[in-house]
Amino acid sequence: MNSFRYSWRGTREFWAHWWQYLALTLLTSLVLTEAVIPLLRWVTQTLLSAAGIPFLSYNNLGGIVGQHPLVAAGLVVILLMVLLLAYLQFTILLIGVANIRSQNGHTWRQLLRETLASLRHLRLGTLGFFLVYFLLIVPFAGQVLASPLLSKLTIPAFIIEYVTAKPVLLGVLVAFYLGIGWLGLRLLRTLPLALFEDISFGAAAKRSWTASRGRLWFYFRRILWLSLIVLGLNMGWSEGLIALQTWLDTTSWAFAGAMGTTTLLMGGAMLLQSWATVLFVLLLLTPETIAPVSEKAVAGSENMTPVSGKIAPAAGKMVPSPTGLLAPRRKKRWLRLLTGIVIGGAAGSLLLFNFTYLNGMLDTTPLTISHRGVDDGNGVQNTIPALQATSKEHPDFVEMDIHETKDDQFVVMHDENLKALTGLDRTPRQVTLAQATQLTARENGHRAKVASFDAYLAAAEQLHQKLIVEVKTTTQDSVNAIDLFIDRYGQRLIADGSRVHSLDYRVVSRIKQRLPKLYTSFILPYLIVMPRTPANAYTVEETTLSAAVAGQIQAAHKAVWVWTVNDADQMTSLMFESVDGIITDRLALLQQTIKTQTDHPSYAARLRNLTTWINMDTGDGTIEN
Repeated sequence: MNSFRYSWRGTREFWAHWWQYLALTLLTSLVLTEAVIPLLRWVTQTLLSAAGIPFLSYNNLGGIVGQHPLVAAGLVVILLMVLLLAYLQFTILLIGVANIRSQNGHTWRQLLRETLASLRHLRLGTLGFFLVYFLLIVPFAGQVLASPLLSKLTIPAFIIEYVTAKPVLLGVLVAFYLGIGWLGLRLLRTLPLALFEDISFGAAAKRSWTASRGRLWFYFRRILWLSLIVLGLNMGWSEGLIALQTWLDTTSWAFAGAMGTTTLLMGGAMLLQSWATVLFVLLLLTPETIAPVSEKAVAGSENMTPVSGKIAPAAGKMVPSPTGLLAPRRKKRWLRLLTGIVIGGAAGSLLLFNFTYLNGMLDTTPLTISHRGVDDGNGVQNTIPALQATSKEHPDFVEMDIHETKDDQFVVMHDENLKALTGLDRTPRQVTLAQATQLTARENGHRAKVASFDAYLAAAEQLHQKLIVEVKTTTQDSVNAIDLFIDRYGQRLIADGSRVHSLDYRVVSRIKQRLPKLYTSFILPYLIVMPRTPANAYTVEETTLSAAVAGQIQAAHKAVWVWTVNDADQMTSLMFESVDGIITDRLALLQQTIKTQTDHPSYAARLRNLTTWINMDTGDGTIEN
């Protein structure tokens, strides 16, 4: 069966029981996002708080392991719980989709019972296998299969940028992704085979490996086609509604029409997400063909054949009993009432959101922050000429970087080695300030002298330009480097209205201890759980931002800045999530995007903004709360 016919049959299967499939996928995702994930975050935060650990990120994991072994063990247990829950999510979807196709009138309770029964095959080593398995499967499933537990399995953008700038590392990265793709295709059917053939996961992996030999292109073509039709239908649906609203904006029914199109947009997004999830699960179950109901083998295995409308396994095999979720049956009055309350509450919340959003009540304007003092290559980063050019565009802040020099002074420089910009293969700590400021930095077709922090700060004050100073530290710095910075510049920065941020928590804690009035942000490349530090704000990498944790931070009256955002769609999405500041290399684009979003946009423009947010926030298959 070719990919088009396969997708068409899968779509017909979805629409034949769309309400049941929608209930399965949405309820699974809702339980995870609204109950399970918040509970896991609360447990993690409680564990860290009990041990007096203020934050959790990659740069303090070593300290946690060395100084708090019990906490480290607890974090490992939480990680195992995440893997177990991810396994249960995939299992519920696989068994649920397979059993909805059978339509035998069984219940949610039986689905849960069958899912929990599958745990008998799990061992501690098996969870380790599933960590690898999910890492392999997520790249394929990420665009269509809702998995909020695994949505942050991503390499941050700043690491990708660093790697792609180095040919050798780029080659390693490409080889890594090709290897991941190859292994993912070979092991694609491991979980369904283990579930429906009642065999160990090791045996299922071997079966998948054997079955996929010589068929990688077949699997790849199926997945590629599925991804393309999902993308095409999502775009067609949203663009069609935007076109309709553009016309409605010219009529007297503009607002009423906007309420309708916005509701259709969000409702359609949920329905399309459910459809995409079901198609991907069907691909895992029956990659060869989706047979008509009278012929189909739910598990899709060559060893399983239809017998009297039920699935007969190969000799000695066991198959979970079919479960026709939400099949017609007499419902209890309390269940009907509860269902009505849930549906009514969801519809009411959606209409309230639409009303407030369309009337501009949710509009926010983030701080505009120029990354390293440049705008779209208008000068050499962290130099005075670039500062002078960028300040003419009136950013709220110019973000820049300083390092300590050999003579305990501070030079404006981002890199830990001067070679990339100046050609000198030395660290800032290996040269004096006088030597550093004699160097010429070259970038973007521009050239400028390396600046001392004193000179840069004086230039900023002359321009009335506020700064965000990133204090960079290394193991070679003087023992009192942080205090030197505070003593020399702390009061001056406060008077200027400038701010500080740093990746080094020692900088943040020392500044807040000695100079509480100096506004300080803590840079966290990974925002895993709510940090509890004296920082005024948190600077977070864009691809690892958790909207839920960001909301907790803001509820604690602290700010969230996001770096480095150079795409208009991403800027729009972050504005929708109400971040407090956006750090960018493209200042003019950010300013124009903010103007477009906040300067009395039409309802069609607001609909497009909402579409952008949905598309950006559902890249992992979920809309995070």
